[in-house]
Amino acid sequence: MTLGVKYIFVMLLLAAGAFAQCSCGAGYECCNDVRNGYLCYNPREYECNTVVNAGVVVQAMCEKGFRTCYAPRAANGATGAFVRCYNPALYQCAVSFDGQTGDLCQITEKACGDRCFGGDHQCTDGVLCGATEKSCVFTNGTVRCYYPATHQCIDGVLCGADEGLCAFNNTRQCFKLAEHKCLTVSTPAGNVNILCGVNEGACNVDGDVQCYGKETHDCFAGKGLRGTDLLCAAGERACAGNQQPAPGEVLREFQCYNFANQTCGESQLCAAGELECSGRCYNPSVYVCDGGAICEVNSRLCGAIRTDGGYQCYDTRRYYCNNGVVLPN
Repeated sequence: MTLGVKYIFVMLLLAAGAFAQCSCGAGYECCNDVRNGYLCYNPREYECNTVVNAGVVVQAMCEKGFRTCYAPRAANGATGAFVRCYNPALYQCAVSFDGQTGDLCQITEKACGDRCFGGDHQCTDGVLCGATEKSCVFTNGTVRCYYPATHQCIDGVLCGADEGLCAFNNTRQCFKLAEHKCLTVSTPAGNVNILCGVNEGACNVDGDVQCYGKETHDCFAGKGLRGTDLLCAAGERACAGNQQPAPGEVLREFQCYNFANQTCGESQLCAAGELECSGRCYNPSVYVCDGGAICEVNSRLCGAIRTDGGYQCYDTRRYYCNNGVVLPN
């Protein structure tokens, strides 16, 4: 008996008494077929397959030895549910990863969701890609195939093979490695990334992270305002200047200076070759600093510096100091 004749026979059984539920004769069983409702069938010739798809349980009556492929819709867009009986020796059931669409693939093929493919493709991350392709899973969950010879997947972003990825300003951007670099700058609020030229550096100037040319500028970490960085012209250095911090603050304030014609003292800048003595600059070839007083070379301070800032120096070659009094030798 052919499959078509058998199916007509089963439909006659339905007309003979299988209505809301089956009332089948001896030797027959009942199947709530998803296509035709309740049917009586001969278990020697048919079987009632139960399929679970995306939490939905359905039954379908198929020829003995056949299996059922079910999905709410067909992969080819045809209307109605996709229900097919198939010979597992010749076909396989292909259902999409979300369980919504289905199709039949030949047993010699492979299934990627509801799509059939041969040896010139591969199923990766749920997407059908070429045999030499890879897949990139984007942050929004979508997947895209790419050729690794021309592209690369970096943290869910597809960039060129000669590119890198930089996350800055609440975005992520691919950049040419030969032209730019992604720099990380430490700030009091945390690390900040910035995209700069390949020959540039990054400096946190009073909370503003910016790129600078290394040939024209130097960045001194932690020597700027409020613990940020100090950006100076190339050849300059950082010098701690006069500081009047707010109560409780211990930050020092620095300034740029040209060490070719300036000297960095303890509290101020002096001319090149000069030193600092109690907040004043002096030429060490002419003067000496003795106890906070600036005296001529070969001279020393006698006694203490007065409250009004005055003091007395004496020539050690001709005088000596006795209890704050200068006396001749």
